[in-house]
Amino acid sequence: WSGLASLQGEGPLVLVVEDQQMAAELLVQVLQSNGYRTVVAHNREEALALARALQPALITVDILLPTAEEGYGVLADLKADPRLASIPVVVISITEDVRRGLAMGAVEWLTKPVAPERLVDTVKRFLEGMREASILVVDDDPHTLEMLATVLRRAGFQVLTAAGGEQALQMALDRLPALIVLDLMMPEMSGFEVIRRLREDPRGREMPILVYTAKELSAEEVRLLHQQVQAVALKARLDQESFLTTVRRLVHGWGAQAGDDTHESSGG
Repeated sequence: WSGLASLQGEGPLVLVVEDQQMAAELLVQVLQSNGYRTVVAHNREEALALARALQPALITVDILLPTAEEGYGVLADLKADPRLASIPVVVISITEDVRRGLAMGAVEWLTKPVAPERLVDTVKRFLEGMREASILVVDDDPHTLEMLATVLRRAGFQVLTAAGGEQALQMALDRLPALIVLDLMMPEMSGFEVIRRLREDPRGREMPILVYTAKELSAEEVRLLHQQVQAVALKARLDQESFLTTVRRLVHGWGAQAGDDTHESSGG
């Protein structure tokens, strides 16, 4: 079973929840041949642990694991966890209780046996929004810039990068990204100035901004930022799961709650 995992590469990661080895191998083969990275969970406990640890772009679940109770339990666990609730879940099963699955939060129900082209079309359809949604990451530290870009690409997003404020401002107004992940402390033009100038331009007035900073913010700075941006996160305290949850919510408007170290804002 360990050979079923393929975490290398830049394609979006799909978590396959399947207790039958042959079925899992078939799903993995189809997904990997179409550019997706994969990892397999064999039961409810593994599914939740891997989803939390890896934050996949999409999850497929066989409802009979080997019982329907366990399969629906996986779906319930995923949708009850604020950090996982925004991840699309596709049910793949020999049963046809479509209404129940969709009511519990699945985005699609595929009945076994699934034609490879239908599986790929379904996965592409629900990742299409993330592929089209470009995110502009702005940071003068090349290591942070590359780390954030890699995390976002592996989650299925298109990523633009800028190493400074001037470049970020020009790219934001030219490319109109779905979200800007912005550092505050940069030479020449600070993140505060980028925000001010974006909000003065009609093209950037409503553009979602996630401030991602190592700066210890004063109460006044927090107040000012919350009037101008959608979320503020501290680099030292926000883990990858919370970061991706916040990004997905801001890009797609999903209702997952952010972690304790992400401060929500109604500004913008």
